[in-house]
Amino acid sequence: MAGIVTEASIRAKCIEAESLKEISHVECEVLGSCDGGAKVTVTVVSTAFVKLPLLKRHRLVNEIFSEELKSESIHALSVKAYTPAQYEAKK
Repeated sequence: MAGIVTEASIRAKCIEAESLKEISHVECEVLGSCDGGAKVTVTVVSTAFVKLPLLKRHRLVNEIFSEELKSESIHALSVKAYTPAQYEAKK
């Protein structure tokens, strides 16, 4: 996916990731570009995050976009990673 980053491509990559089992919600926003790369905010709700500390959740999502981060097609990635229970409580 290195190259042009879109909300649809971010969402698809999260859904297709084997490390994020049973995703119940993915929300993303591409905020434009900075220094040639997009600023991306992604919210992922998955059972994969149960019993994982926040730092490991973020690393899990960052790994999915490692190619885009290395190629700088994503300049900045902001991650919000919730379990289904945490997401429901935030509503």
